[in-house]
Amino acid sequence: METKEDSELDRFLRSLLRPGDGEEIEELEPGTLLPGGYQLSLRLGRGGMGIVYAATRDGDDRRYAVKILPQCDPGSLEVARFVREAKVVRELRHESIVCVCDFGFVGNRPYLVMERLSGETLGRWMAREERTTPSIAWRLLTPVAEALMHAHAQGIVHRDVKPENVFLVRSTHPVGGSSQAEVVDRDRTEVGTGAGRVGDRDSSLGPSRPATSSRAKARASARVLPRAKLLDFGIAKLVEPASDVLTRSGIRLGTPAYMAPEQITSSRTVGPSCDQYALAVVLFELVGGALPHGGVSADVMLAVKVDTPPRDLGELAPEAPPAFQDAVMRGLCVDPADRFRDVGEFWSAVGRAIRAAPLALRGD
Repeated sequence: METKEDSELDRFLRSLLRPGDGEEIEELEPGTLLPGGYQLSLRLGRGGMGIVYAATRDGDDRRYAVKILPQCDPGSLEVARFVREAKVVRELRHESIVCVCDFGFVGNRPYLVMERLSGETLGRWMAREERTTPSIAWRLLTPVAEALMHAHAQGIVHRDVKPENVFLVRSTHPVGGSSQAEVVDRDRTEVGTGAGRVGDRDSSLGPSRPATSSRAKARASARVLPRAKLLDFGIAKLVEPASDVLTRSGIRLGTPAYMAPEQITSSRTVGPSCDQYALAVVLFELVGGALPHGGVSADVMLAVKVDTPPRDLGELAPEAPPAFQDAVMRGLCVDPADRFRDVGEFWSAVGRAIRAAPLALRGD
């Protein structure tokens, strides 16, 4: 019998797969045993990047999602990205980074074993919630900032921080507490640059969300927030220049609305400051209810972000503490040299601004 969690999982895992060549991929039979003892069960989705199955393992009560690529040349770009994602995330053991448990090959078919989480993406949460307060936004994103600090310390840049890559795990614990994760429901979007739009969740490009009411602030102060986890290091870039072989073809990787200006002009200039910029965009959007550069198409956004400063957060959220506004705007500076030294310094400045503000302005 299909449960609600199973149907949510189906939606997430189908969204992992890009439409295209899925019909040409040979399926594995339910019951197939992979190296490591993972046994495939229900097929949950398929697309151009492969097929996703539910899986279990003897002696283990955890549930897994296994993504399997089609047979291909082991030296191909697709396989290299797949394996790099697995290695990068498996080595980034952190409570705020989605766990990649294992990876390997079945013949010439690589596979990736992931934990399955219960909850929703921040993108879906934002589409439903009112524009939130600085304090709630800071609490929601603190685990993401911590995850980025951990990744940067390992020499790794995420380079695609956005609401759809932040997963909010259902929890009965406050942010910062522990939680048990089981099922994934990921509301992922694609970058439709050809169609002149950013993904399917386009509300952030249109009218801003309504201002936070006093009633909403009261609800927010009493609510228990979900625990955020950072997803999808599939286009992560090792900071060392020699490691950038997968983007030297000129392919621009990232999501236009959240990409730093230097990330747009050249993949060779990507560094930790790009993640700081993207985190500032998400924080701006949570509190301001719209993107810093407004409702423009993806193609236009790529052009204007390079030499056009973002609009001021105070125009959209005048009630936010001035020091908070200043910290967010500094994180959004066009020149990386004008931003904070690193994500840790940025997030500390945001936290200090919130703690120093009068209670009425913080929105606790």
